[in-house]
Amino acid sequence: QKKKLLKKWLPKTFSVIYNTTKFQKSDSTRCGMFCLYFIHEKFFNLDLELHELLKTIFSKNLDKNEEKVMSFYQRGH
Repeated sequence: QKKKLLKKWLPKTFSVIYNTTKFQKSDSTRCGMFCLYFIHEKFFNLDLELHELLKTIFSKNLDKNEEKVMSFYQRGH
């Protein structure tokens, strides 16, 4: 039954895009928060390609990214 639902909602063909750039520390416990933050930002920036969105919302400074994600949640999102 789950397969039927997936087939119904997923496109017939799709591609997987991999990102090799780190945006959070390896020992971070906020992986889920990063995921939800990314989904939120993608939803409001559908016109941006993945690499452009990632450049826009994250920096190379992993501490800064952690602070940005935490600030997002502290504002009540």
